Amino acid sequence: MKNKIYKIAMVGLLTVGFAWKFAAAAVDPAMDPIKVGPNNYKSIFENDRVRALEVTFKPGEKIMMHSHPDHFAYALTDGMLKITSSEGKAVDVVAKQGQLFWMDAQSHAAENPGKTEFRLLVVELKEPKAMMKMEPAKAAPMKTEPMKAEPAKMAPKTK
Repeated sequence: MKNKIYKIAMVGLLTVGFAWKFAAAAVDPAMDPIKVGPNNYKSIFENDRVRALEVTFKPGEKIMMHSHPDHFAYALTDGMLKITSSEGKAVDVVAKQGQLFWMDAQSHAAENPGKTEFRLLVVELKEPKAMMKMEPAKAAPMKTEPMKAEPAKMAPKTK
């Protein structure tokens, strides 16, 4: 039974790992938003797991087609964006400050059709760390003796 559960868990982890690898490979580095729109996108944090970008669109400002891995965007201000997918489908996004949006990996162009500057925090997910070789979990030996509880020590009251 333990071997069956272990095998199922390993297949699941490998499947997730390959899916992440595929999703990460689907994003073209030449379409990095920092390269395509250096006036709009600024990297504010990056490590091996995520990249955080400060995004600013002035009224009427546009960015050409660019790509993101799976990511979320947090609206730092109220604003609007017209987002056009790589298939040419456009959608108007109206956001309120504090609103959070999840987006799967995609390529799109964007434009601020509004009359005010729109600022966002975009956090892109990266490929997870390489999986380590997993061994079946070993249960810790159970203690059969009763545990002895010690009375709690109260701190002296101060005036």
